[in-house]
Amino acid sequence: MKIYTLFREGNFYKGNLHTHTTVSDGKLTPEEVIARYKENGYSFLGISDHMFYGHYPQYEDKDFLSIPAAEIHTSENGVAHHLLAFGDPEQTKLTAGKVDSALNQMDVQSLIDYIRAQRNLVFYCHPYWSRAEIHQVARLENILGIEIYNHECEMEWKSGNAEVFFEHLWWHGNRVWCFGTDDAHRSHTFCGGYITVKTDDFSHRGILKAIKKGSFFASSAREGEEAPKILDFYCEDGVAKLWCDPCRDVYFYFGASFDPEIWSYSYKSFHSDQENPITYREQKIPEGTKYVKVSVQDFSGYNSWCQPIVLK
Repeated sequence: MKIYTLFREGNFYKGNLHTHTTVSDGKLTPEEVIARYKENGYSFLGISDHMFYGHYPQYEDKDFLSIPAAEIHTSENGVAHHLLAFGDPEQTKLTAGKVDSALNQMDVQSLIDYIRAQRNLVFYCHPYWSRAEIHQVARLENILGIEIYNHECEMEWKSGNAEVFFEHLWWHGNRVWCFGTDDAHRSHTFCGGYITVKTDDFSHRGILKAIKKGSFFASSAREGEEAPKILDFYCEDGVAKLWCDPCRDVYFYFGASFDPEIWSYSYKSFHSDQENPITYREQKIPEGTKYVKVSVQDFSGYNSWCQPIVLK
């Protein structure tokens, strides 16, 4: 039996759920930002200005969707927690425009619960840049995921890679997804962090359903360039199998416990050269494995991370 997160049917759609405009502290207008992403082949975009729920259906067409979104933040115990709220325009209870300023007085868990009650999904933004302690993030409930890569934070402050946070959440049994985003404010930080969603329903509902189910992978690259695509990844008969664009490095990770007191962990890495790039690898799954995840890196140093597959 195959166990997977990427849907068996559908097409791949590139998108970003976290970016900024002149509505808050960005440098480009919403119209300019949307044009920039369209020019770079994006199929959907969430413009998530600070404390402003943005939705721009006037720029939608048959090949592009505007996802309602906002970056909402609060402080707790000296740490600024930033959350990305996004939803289906036909389901969300939030209205376009400024969100209630009282939200940034809530504790972070209450804020997460509020966003979910408004029929929005939520993930945690740039934990490394925010200087959050891992335990402060690992304990959070009802988040869909965290930013494993934030392009602006990486480009400006070398603090955009949060793989270690993602690892710890899974070690503690918090089954979340990983997101790549831009968080772009400046002109040179667009179109570098993104997700690629697989779905047979290119609509707001179809994209959000696929994201909720984990049918997507996260990536890091540079504007005008592409990270390697994860074409398929599943587990079958005790073997993890991966198909990808030509890569230099492939990493399988096997987590054997959700109990932090007794956790165990193993991995297998594969490496090659440009004459023999990796496009397929499989690896026997160790006994007792509870979840499997994979990441890949190409010859430009660009990365993609698939969502973990839970076995038990």
